[in-house]
Amino acid sequence: MSTDAPEKAIIYIGVPRGSKGDLRGRIGERLDACRAYAQERGYEILGEEKEAYPDGGPQPALARCVSGLPRHVNEGQGVLIVHDYAGFGYNTYHSEYWRHWLERHNCRVEVVEGDDGAADNPLLPLARRMQATRDECYRALQGARRYASWKYRQQHGGAGNGNPPYGYRLGPDNQTHVPDPAEQVGLQALLELRKSTGWGYQRLAKEMNRRGYPTRKATRWHATTVARILKREAERDKVVPVPEKPEIP
Repeated sequence: MSTDAPEKAIIYIGVPRGSKGDLRGRIGERLDACRAYAQERGYEILGEEKEAYPDGGPQPALARCVSGLPRHVNEGQGVLIVHDYAGFGYNTYHSEYWRHWLERHNCRVEVVEGDDGAADNPLLPLARRMQATRDECYRALQGARRYASWKYRQQHGGAGNGNPPYGYRLGPDNQTHVPDPAEQVGLQALLELRKSTGWGYQRLAKEMNRRGYPTRKATRWHATTVARILKREAERDKVVPVPEKPEIP
C-alpha cells in the first residue's frame, strides 16, 4: 500500500445560462460524476465550486478555483477536475488559457467525460502560441509607434498629448513648447547640479527638495522624476537640426 499523500484537487462545474433542461439537476449530476472520478483516483478534495454563468460572461467561481489551487498545493501537483472541456470556460480558447496558467503553477486540469476531445486537440497549443506571438508583435508595434511619435515631437517642438514636459509650457499656437520662466529655474538648477556633482537620481532629488525648488504640482522631488527629466533633456541634446536647403540662385 502506498504511503504517498493523496493529490489535492478542486472540483469546478459550470453550466451556461440558457441551457435547456433543469439547470440545478444538471449541475448535481456533473458534481456526482466528478466526485466519483476523484474517489476512484484517491484525490483529496479541497473544495467544490459550481455556478451557472452567462455565455461569454465572467466566471468568479472558476477564477477562485484557478487562483486558489496553487496556494493550497505546497508540494506535489494539484488537480482541477472539470466535467467537460466545453463547460470549463466560456469558449475553447478561454479553457486553454486557464489550463496553460495552471500548468505553469504545477497544477493540471483533468476532464471527466470530455465532450469532443477538445482538451487533447493538438491545434490548441499552436493557436495559443500564435495568439501570444501576435500579442507580442502588437505590443512591439505600439511601442515603436509611441517612440517615433515622441521623437518627432522632440525634433519639431510639437505638444503631442498637450502636456508639455517640466520646464516648458504650451505656446500661443497651442501646439509648440516654449520655456516656462518659473520651471526653467528648477530645470537649469537640476541640470547644473547633475553636471557639477555627478550625483545619482535619489541624491539629486533630496538636494532639490532641500533647496526648495518647486515641482509642477507643488509636490516633492523623487528619483523617478529626476531620472525622467534628465533622460529627456539628454535626448533633446542629441537632436540634430535639419539643415536648410540652400537657395538656388
